[in-house]
Amino acid sequence: MKCIKQTVLIILMAMIAISCSDDSIVETDDGDGELNPNTKVVITAEMDGSVVSTNTFELKDDSYIPSSSSTGGSYQEITSLFLFNVSNSEGTTPIFSLLFSAMLQDFEVGTYSYSTGDTDFINGSYMNKEISDNSYIATSVEFVITDMKYLGIGSYGTYYTSGSMTMVAANGEETITVKATIENAPITYSGNVSAKK
Repeated sequence: MKCIKQTVLIILMAMIAISCSDDSIVETDDGDGELNPNTKVVITAEMDGSVVSTNTFELKDDSYIPSSSSTGGSYQEITSLFLFNVSNSEGTTPIFSLLFSAMLQDFEVGTYSYSTGDTDFINGSYMNKEISDNSYIATSVEFVITDMKYLGIGSYGTYYTSGSMTMVAANGEETITVKATIENAPITYSGNVSAKK
């Protein structure tokens, strides 16, 4: 069972790396002359009711801020697999990561809640070297989508997705609450776009 979970995690991380890479960012016109919207994700971590960290990640004019970071995710309609990730590194050393993956039957505006033991909840974690050398593993996640804008051609493109995420995660005896405000995060989409418009 442990090997299966590790294999799934490796596959998920590979898919996230592909979906968040700079190579996937291309200027796309949806017909109204508007190019890719800018992305902004603000992530706040709280412990015992006090804010212990606030990080801001942006994708502005097709450049990441900080330059070593990446923000985005993917949704595969055929498997219902949803991935969302924000990460940053110093050289090859990861220093920050917020990861969430789950099965979503429908990728649309709405509220999606998961907790440990749910069959549709695959993985969630938070790592911030400013706080701890170890990752916090999610025990519950609420992902809220308030707005989606599709840019692409045919059945493959990107949904620029806005909303929020709240994750409660644990690292041994420590519990942390992570809150993300998401503005136009690029979620690579593969599926029946015409059915969603």
